[in-house]
Amino acid sequence: MASVEQFPYTPFAQLDLEQQESLQIARSLLPKVRLIPGMKRIRVAAVVRTNTGERYVGINVPITGQTAGLCAERNALSTAYAMQEVGTGWRNCVEIAIVGRDEDNGGKPFFPCGGGCLQWLQDWAVEARAEPLIVTATYDFEKVIVVTLGQVWHPSARYQYFDPQNFQAS
Repeated sequence: MASVEQFPYTPFAQLDLEQQESLQIARSLLPKVRLIPGMKRIRVAAVVRTNTGERYVGINVPITGQTAGLCAERNALSTAYAMQEVGTGWRNCVEIAIVGRDEDNGGKPFFPCGGGCLQWLQDWAVEARAEPLIVTATYDFEKVIVVTLGQVWHPSARYQYFDPQNFQAS
């Protein structure tokens, strides 16, 4: 998995209005994240945006078990998936915006975790026959990174049939 240090920062003002709005929505959700005493003090919120402009939100849900919490990205993707009968959410994910705040260290944007969230994005990308953008920022929007899934998800971990030309019509 790629590290945030290897990508250039994009000024918030240079993002398109949809990206700016998604990041602002994500930041507004951060106070809702419950912090648990003795655990990492990290707040993360994510917004999945579809090609029709629909947005689905999620926050990280920490619990006392270190690996058992729910990441913001999977939470947002699950919401989009749950709404599939109502809208077209998860099949048309064009972008996921992430804002994180590490209450102890801070300073860097967050990428989706490699073991779970990136795999979920990969599965949705395969289903949607498209590669979503990942827009991630620090709480103050001073550091913003815009990348494609392929830039951060190592090719050896990706499905060999990711190429949209390899899909069969559903």
